[in-house]
Amino acid sequence: MQTTLFIFFTTTTGTRFISPYFLPLVKQTNFLYKQRETVIKNSIITPLLMFSLLALLVLFLTYRDFKYKIQNKHLDFTILFVTGLVGLLVVLLWFATDHSATKNNYNIFWAFLPNLYFAFYVYKTKKETFLKKYYLLLLALIFIQILLWLFKVEVFNLAMIPILLMLSVRYFYNNLSLT
Repeated sequence: MQTTLFIFFTTTTGTRFISPYFLPLVKQTNFLYKQRETVIKNSIITPLLMFSLLALLVLFLTYRDFKYKIQNKHLDFTILFVTGLVGLLVVLLWFATDHSATKNNYNIFWAFLPNLYFAFYVYKTKKETFLKKYYLLLLALIFIQILLWLFKVEVFNLAMIPILLMLSVRYFYNNLSLT
């Protein structure tokens, strides 16, 4: 005589039985935590929209600067200073802490830490010749970041597109205006 015994059988209610006799293993099941169903609301205000609006504003100001052959020093200072601060944050999270999520973070190519230092050169009346080369370096770093994104070394959020476009156009204009 051959007997087969299946040890566990789980139903949708969570009650476990011994098969084939269907004897309950526990008298009752008590749930300590019931997860609430979260409803994700789609919002119109997204990072892509906000960065796109910011990029449109900077592109408009850059076009105006190009048309009237002027340079908005406040805008250039703000862009370099903010990207430098973000670069400082990324570098600190990368090297000064033990966060594995920020390890090998290639956002340092657009959020370049030396921008924090070079932001103050924008206000000088005599333009330094190395700033032209520095803006070319920044354009090259953005190009490298785009290549890393295309080859999926690091996949960025789509909201990075307006940021990279805005920075590229402004750096290119600054490079041209320094001649």
